[in-house]
Amino acid sequence: MLTNKLLNKFQKLTDENQQQVLDFVEFLINKQDKELNNISEKIHLEPLDPDQKKEKEIVWEEVLKIMEREVIRPIFDSWIKDSCIPLSLSETTFVIGTKDTFIKDWLEARYSNAIKRVVRGVLDRNIEVEFEETEFYVINKG
Repeated sequence: MLTNKLLNKFQKLTDENQQQVLDFVEFLINKQDKELNNISEKIHLEPLDPDQKKEKEIVWEEVLKIMEREVIRPIFDSWIKDSCIPLSLSETTFVIGTKDTFIKDWLEARYSNAIKRVVRGVLDRNIEVEFEETEFYVINKG
């Protein structure tokens, strides 16, 4: 019964959203094997003073607010919100860190243009957006 309900909901999605769901399922299957590899070595604690946010974090928060409205929730949560952090912002380039190469490649192939468009809109300037694999997770404490 549950399978039929899910299938009916899936069939009502647009082709693009169906592809996003299928990509997400594929990602989850691949992620399961990779996720538990020495996670303790990948954690980096970064204290954050709420009054001292850097421009890159402010820009990233605005990008997330917009992308959340444009991408279906499971894709947004797993591929963008929970898998990326702002690494640096210069006059010409905004660098987004990803948890691993798989996520970096997946985002570059599927969401690079959308993310670039949103970053450029938030900053109101033509800026390059690059993705870079990071060696750690950032946990904000504050």
